[in-house]
Amino acid sequence: MVPVVEKWKKDYKGKTILLSTHGYIKKGILIAFQIVKFEEIQDLAFENTALSIINPFDIEQIEFLNDASHLKETTVQQSVNL
Repeated sequence: MVPVVEKWKKDYKGKTILLSTHGYIKKGILIAFQIVKFEEIQDLAFENTALSIINPFDIEQIEFLNDASHLKETTVQQSVNL
């Protein structure tokens, strides 16, 4: 994964990369971009279909991390409509 991330750092600095991935890959990306330390990410679990917006080239690197609020809203809407 590190060679891929190094290529992204070189080729896509200042640009947007859209990834659709699983939580373990997301954890690897956070570690490879040095946004989160390996020791800090061990207990982090990602929700299914959670939204994460990561800006690895900015000072404010994490805009959203593991936001699954859209799932909770859907659950509430479904129960109201019953």
